[in-house]
Amino acid sequence: MEALEELRRVYATTETVERAAAEGDYVIVDMQSDHKELQRADMPVMVRQADNVEEYPFPGFPMQLIGLKAGESRKIDHDYPKEAGLAALAGKTASIEITAKAVRSVTLPGLDNEFAKMVGKYDSLDVLKEALNKEIEARARTEYDDKYYAQLVDELRKEAVIKYAPQTLEHEAEHVVNDMRRRLAQQGLDLDTYYKMRETDAAKFLEEEAKPVARNRLERSLILDEVARVEKIEVDNSALDEEFSSTLLDLQGQGLNLNAVRGGRQGQQRVAEAVAMQSASRLLTRRTLERLRQIATGEHTAPAAGAEGGEAKKPKKAEKKPAAKSTKKAAAHASKAAVKKTSGKK
Repeated sequence: MEALEELRRVYATTETVERAAAEGDYVIVDMQSDHKELQRADMPVMVRQADNVEEYPFPGFPMQLIGLKAGESRKIDHDYPKEAGLAALAGKTASIEITAKAVRSVTLPGLDNEFAKMVGKYDSLDVLKEALNKEIEARARTEYDDKYYAQLVDELRKEAVIKYAPQTLEHEAEHVVNDMRRRLAQQGLDLDTYYKMRETDAAKFLEEEAKPVARNRLERSLILDEVARVEKIEVDNSALDEEFSSTLLDLQGQGLNLNAVRGGRQGQQRVAEAVAMQSASRLLTRRTLERLRQIATGEHTAPAAGAEGGEAKKPKKAEKKPAAKSTKKAAAHASKAAVKKTSGKK
């Protein structure tokens, strides 16, 4: 099972060795090239075969390190296809000089009950395998559902009349750019570097890439808002409390501590409100998508002609989101409860 092997690699130990790199080792390398997109320092690479077309700097690169010792260099010429992931290198030949700085052998933990206990609260390896299988199945089901729901909403978009102010699209496009900025920061890059790699600039990226993504997000959101309004879908406090608690637990697992938030009670309130709104929005979206599925499969009868809204084909302007009122009300309930809980008040 690939997931189990990945987990073993996470808990593996490494040790610097003087021998040449072999499959299964980690090698720390510097890369020099006539293309700035391929220049890296102290880059860790695991030497293994992988069927990954997005592998950096090209598929099969790690296996090129076999035989290198610390301090040795090797030159590689690689022809990038026209559809290469690195747009700046598409259709070009790049010369890369690799210098190995260190070779580290990897020792994987054994596949036994002790490993299962090391990973988490699993009594045995069989219990761990069962948990991984359930996680894989859940992930596959989520991916399938995401595609299915996206297709349903896109079918509605084909017939829908959607209106929103130009500044609404501009605002959503800013969110797309900011999301990209955060993802790049996690990789140690910035937007200016990304623009150079893509041979573009901020204005071109905004018009050709950010706005199309923003338009899809915005129009799908408006359609779901209208479906929620027509179908009278609301978020009740009980379900929101459960969703909020789940979200808060996830965030706490990532290091969030409401009691340590700056600004005292007001700071806690702001964070709790943000988490509550996110939880309410996610819950409302999930319920709306489920209703769409029921309608598409014939499990639910659409509102009779003449009922409020009549049909889900004409979302209102972006500034007016009918479903948001109940969402905000429920979110306020959850955030107040959270702050009371963390402050110890009843």
